[in-house]
Amino acid sequence: MNLPVKQKSSDRFGYRATRQYSSLARSRRKKALQSITGYSVVTTLDGVNKLEYTFDQPPTAAQIVAQFGPKAFVISANPCQRSPRSRANVRLITKQ
Repeated sequence: MNLPVKQKSSDRFGYRATRQYSSLARSRRKKALQSITGYSVVTTLDGVNKLEYTFDQPPTAAQIVAQFGPKAFVISANPCQRSPRSRANVRLITKQ
């Protein structure tokens, strides 16, 4: 079954629009996930006690040294999702 030329071109434009909407949805989802994702870094100074700190962005080595000191050993650095309550607290703090 052959479709008329006009219908084929409209299908092509519908496909292009669908791809654009999908791309837009993907970029918005990525932005939303970035806003709820934190980066947890766990360190130790003595090998027994652990210190954990959450950064908003992926931390650099300089930020880790500034936060924990030059003698700290990094145990883990992982992305983590913040709870809804902590996200609400962050919004309240930034509005003041």
